[in-house]
Amino acid sequence: MHCKAVIPKYIIGLNSNEENRKMFIGGLPQGTTKELLNDFFVRYGPIEYTVIITEKATEKSRGFGFVIIKRKNL
Repeated sequence: MHCKAVIPKYIIGLNSNEENRKMFIGGLPQGTTKELLNDFFVRYGPIEYTVIITEKATEKSRGFGFVIIKRKNL
C-alpha cells in the first residue's frame, strides 16, 4: 500500500476544507475494507471519510481509495 496527499487542480489556490487532508491510497489488496483503512489511518487523527474505489459492473476493488482526516479545530 502507498499513499500521498491529494490536492486536485481545481482547488489549488482556493481555501477548501479538504485541502491537505485528503490522501490517495494505492496498492490495496482485494480484501481491503473501509474499516481496515480506518483502523490503520486513525493513528494520524480522526477519520472524516473513507472510500475504496470499485468497478461499477462487478463492485470489485480497483486497488485504490481515499481517506480524509478530520480538520483540527483551531
